[in-house]
Amino acid sequence: MNTEPRSFWRDEHRLAALKALDILDTKSETAFDEITRVASETCGTPVAAVSFLEGERQWFKSQIGLSLDETSLDTSICANTIHEAKLVVIADLAEDERFESNPFVIGPPSLRFYAVARLETPDGLLLGAVCVGDVRPRPQGLTEVQASTLLALARAVMRELKLRSTNKALAENTALLNGALENVDQGIVMVDQSGDVVVCNQRAIDLLDLPAEMMRAVPKFEDVKRWQIAQGEFADADPKLVNAIRHEGNNIEASVYERRRPNGTVLEVRTNRLPNGGVVRTFADVTARRLAEDERRVAEEKLRESEQRYRLAALATSDAIYDWEFATDRLQWGESRLGQFAYEAAEAPSSGTTWLDSVHPDDRAAVEDEVRHFIVGGAGERWQGEYRWRRGDGGYAYVRDRGYLVRDPSGRPVRMIGALQDLTEARRADEALRTGEERLRLALHASNMVAWDLDLRTEHVSRSDTSVALLGLGSGPASEFTARVHPDDRHKVDLLRLSSLIDGTHAAEIRYGAPDGREIWLSIRAERQDKDRMIGITFDISDRKATEEAIWQTANHDPLTGLANRALFQTRLGDALAAADASGKGVGLLLLDLDDFKDINDTLGHAAGDRLLVETAARLMQAVGDRGTVARVGGDEFAVVLVEQPGLAAIAACAEDILTALQPCFDYEGRALSTRASIGVAAFPDHHRDPVELMKDADIALYRAKESGRSRAVVYSSAARDVMERRVSILREVRQGLEAAEFIPHYQPKVSLANGEIVGFEALARWRHPALGLLTPAYFGSVFDDRDMSAALATSMIAQVASDIGSWLEQGLACGRVAVNLSSADFSDRKLADRIVALLAAARVPTAHFEIEVTETVFLGRQTEDVAAVLNEFHEAGISIALDDFGTGFASLTHLKQFPVDHIKIDQSFVRNLETDKDDAAIVAAVVSLGRNMGMKITAEGVENAGQAERLREAGCDFGQGYFYAKPAFAERVPWMIRQASASASSPVRRIPSPRLARRRV
Repeated sequence: MNTEPRSFWRDEHRLAALKALDILDTKSETAFDEITRVASETCGTPVAAVSFLEGERQWFKSQIGLSLDETSLDTSICANTIHEAKLVVIADLAEDERFESNPFVIGPPSLRFYAVARLETPDGLLLGAVCVGDVRPRPQGLTEVQASTLLALARAVMRELKLRSTNKALAENTALLNGALENVDQGIVMVDQSGDVVVCNQRAIDLLDLPAEMMRAVPKFEDVKRWQIAQGEFADADPKLVNAIRHEGNNIEASVYERRRPNGTVLEVRTNRLPNGGVVRTFADVTARRLAEDERRVAEEKLRESEQRYRLAALATSDAIYDWEFATDRLQWGESRLGQFAYEAAEAPSSGTTWLDSVHPDDRAAVEDEVRHFIVGGAGERWQGEYRWRRGDGGYAYVRDRGYLVRDPSGRPVRMIGALQDLTEARRADEALRTGEERLRLALHASNMVAWDLDLRTEHVSRSDTSVALLGLGSGPASEFTARVHPDDRHKVDLLRLSSLIDGTHAAEIRYGAPDGREIWLSIRAERQDKDRMIGITFDISDRKATEEAIWQTANHDPLTGLANRALFQTRLGDALAAADASGKGVGLLLLDLDDFKDINDTLGHAAGDRLLVETAARLMQAVGDRGTVARVGGDEFAVVLVEQPGLAAIAACAEDILTALQPCFDYEGRALSTRASIGVAAFPDHHRDPVELMKDADIALYRAKESGRSRAVVYSSAARDVMERRVSILREVRQGLEAAEFIPHYQPKVSLANGEIVGFEALARWRHPALGLLTPAYFGSVFDDRDMSAALATSMIAQVASDIGSWLEQGLACGRVAVNLSSADFSDRKLADRIVALLAAARVPTAHFEIEVTETVFLGRQTEDVAAVLNEFHEAGISIALDDFGTGFASLTHLKQFPVDHIKIDQSFVRNLETDKDDAAIVAAVVSLGRNMGMKITAEGVENAGQAERLREAGCDFGQGYFYAKPAFAERVPWMIRQASASASSPVRRIPSPRLARRRV
């Protein structure tokens, strides 16, 4: 018995996972027994089980038809199969060399059929399996429903395991939460949606003085409130709060408030609604915090009062105070303010003479005369003068000096007390104001601005002297300006005034009739000064508006055709759908794709392509008219949004009008160019409302139009979307299948009708689907229309075929030429031949052993010249070219001359009735004669009996292929086929024995 997977079950992570799940050696559970029962009933088997693999044993959690709890891995069928795939089906255990001597097969319960779905964690750890068994073999295996159900039951087991783990964690978390509730410093009360108090920790009981016996009885929240009110709990609370608490029910909204309890403590109460409809309320003792905050507020108030007194005192002594005693000529300064003149206290002038020396030389004589006259002249008690006084840093400050003369009892002046006020900044401000006013005047002239001042009582506007040039108005009534504003913008002027009065400032942009008759754009900015006055500026923004318009045009229109671009188109589509909701009218969406545009670009150049696009845009604009918006949304893609349409019939009629308008050719440098297009039609409300979905509808309809022959309009249908979504789904599945290496070649032999020997094989793609089993191209053939996916699938197949051919050649087997089918999409790759030749070279396979098969549709594509070039490259490399399904397509005999065809394959539809239908016999004879005369080999497909083979041989056909000889088989069967065919020299019309028949003969 093969024990290779045994090490697979000793992984320490897997054993740790089983231990964490705590499932092994547990008692029977209903959930797992129900899964076993469903598996047995669905699959119709007497044996079913849910088992786990641990150490050296397979342990059964639940089982039907087995009389044991566990078995060793040596005898376990599961342990030796579930590593192969998610679902493994063995039709007959007795014919499988791994299990033909297994005790469960040769002994009770005498299993013959077996199917197993593996149990695995999300990260891929294999834990066990759900399996079913029967005492009879089942050649047909499981139905699709049975296979899907078995996989679903495996997922159900994993969900049960996850539920067990979750419940265990929940119990641990609950215990942790209960411990936390009893140790937090907050009181917590939780009420469920029925009003029951389901949680109340000890801290809440202590803070609220609640009776413990009442809380242990799981009371209603209403009972707790009534008890508190009865105890006078809210006697000193705000009546509004008491009323709210008295009437609040389970519909409590989130809130935070504080209340003082009868014992003097302050509680902060927070209430929050729970997602399930319940409420949680928390209580925190904030008494100490409130006392500290009250003390802090008192301290802050005292500090503010102190700071206010200090600020007033500083304002009262803002000047540098001096006291000049005449008898001693001593000058004393108030030290607190000398710093503003950059003096330290010790540096300040200390005598009248020194003080006078600090006066600017140009001002000194005048100041000295004025002070002397004031002191000795008896002109009054107060003096004031302005001059420049030297600062401690050597600079000069403009000061205002105010002196008060103090006299002794005899009236003799003894001292002067005064203050120096620094006017430097005020002088600078005045100068700056004068300079600013001059600059403003120059700026208004330079920038074509108007400054204005509106008296709201008189409606009179005072305007700067630049007003006449810009507005054609001087100062005057406000109505003169409003009369020249564009009628559609006059409401903006009214709004400007109103908003400025309310908000303090506002701005507006308006159109205005300039003095020269032009319409210009003005920007107005206004600001309220007081209830009777408003000021502002007005300036010309016409250039900016023109630039914005040009930018908008560039951002929203196609530069080549002038049509709306994709961004504007999407905006218009959204607006149209929104308007349709309100009006009840329909919206049409047409997507257009030009037919053969790439061919014109490639053959005549981009200038011709651009001319074609411009002509198409003009015709579309004329055909659509005022019914909607035309946009260019891609290289050769256009879109039309039709608005206010009465129904789908009108929208479809517009599409037909467009087809008619595009039908005539136009002349370009002596060549007739066509603007024909394919159109996809979608509409609201007939189809989707969402713009993205409506675009998908139109795109699907466009795909159907091109698929149906082009140059036509097709209306969207839900069935078309289903087909498209099915294609997309299969495309996604195939991509995943390629990544998982699920696609393999099967080989069907081509047999010489002359001597019965195998002359080659056709490699046919097969998909080993993990759930659906082995699939043919009848299931996934639509992917060959996708260029990238078709190329990926072809590359995978050819690489495997090349590897198989190399293996057969190394064994000395005459496998002949092996053919691989290529689709039309594959030929879009201009380097297709180089790529395939490289794959063959990498596998060391001579090109003489390889052949490509193409259908007649390859010759009918738009890239005929490229196809011919690629086929010639194949031919020159020594690769044979076979024309498959000959006679069923639309290719003419000209194609047999135009393309390097080496081999013709007669379609099986002509072979099927060859013995009874004279017409089919005549067609086969004609094709054989044609091929021979042109030096080509002929293969007949679909040969199913000896009579057909004999008729073909008599007609001169070279080779036969079909179920009469052999069905497609795995690569491993090919060597046996070749040896069986060459070992016999019997009649050429014979079948190749199957491997099963060969074993029986032995």
